[in-house]
Amino acid sequence: MDSIIRTFKNAKRHYEDTRIITDTFKSRHSLEKRIEESTRILGKYPDRVTIICERLTKKVPKIDRAKYLCPNDLTVGNFMYVIRKRLHISSEMALYLFINNTIVPVSHNLGLVYDQHKDKDGFLYINYDSESTFG
Repeated sequence: MDSIIRTFKNAKRHYEDTRIITDTFKSRHSLEKRIEESTRILGKYPDRVTIICERLTKKVPKIDRAKYLCPNDLTVGNFMYVIRKRLHISSEMALYLFINNTIVPVSHNLGLVYDQHKDKDGFLYINYDSESTFG
């Protein structure tokens, strides 16, 4: 009986961990406020990319900050490195960055990705998720 309860609890925990998080930056801030903020930042730093980076599911830890201001020539791979360091995840965990529900090649520059995928409010929204690759 204990093994059935343990199995049920594990299945419930897995289900809750894999649900997509709905409390996002977009849901907490109005469109007008987001446009105002991105316009102000891009006016001050025109050679930068404004990024909102949030976790997709609860499988990965919550990052300590969501807003990033990155140089145009920074690659997606370098940005992924920054996110990995801020999350303090082990090397056994694969980290995936999603932009508009697709995985962008890590060799692309953020300036190019921003031009192709930026939101109407002026931010580039990147979601991150993880998967255990070695066990």
